[in-house]
Amino acid sequence: MKKETTIEEVVKLINEVIDECFERKERNSEGEKEQVSHIGIEDYDKDIREFGIDSLGYIRLIILLEGYFDFEFSDEDITSHTLRSALDFYTVILNYS
Repeated sequence: MKKETTIEEVVKLINEVIDECFERKERNSEGEKEQVSHIGIEDYDKDIREFGIDSLGYIRLIILLEGYFDFEFSDEDITSHTLRSALDFYTVILNYS
């Protein structure tokens, strides 16, 4: 891994994907705009889907984290449904460092 792994860096990247998901939803919606909610310190253990990350966003997040931290998640990590919160992602990334 080329970068130091911190929970703050992981959350920053997750919040970027949350923004992308909301932007995509707004482009495809004609209704009222939803308020974007980002992950804060108190939310590290909450399911990222609660913040608006959909399946496309999840895939984007996996690719973004792999590129940023220069590693690859195992297929088991991705398909076992254990990566649900910022803390889950952070813990798995630490295991690869």
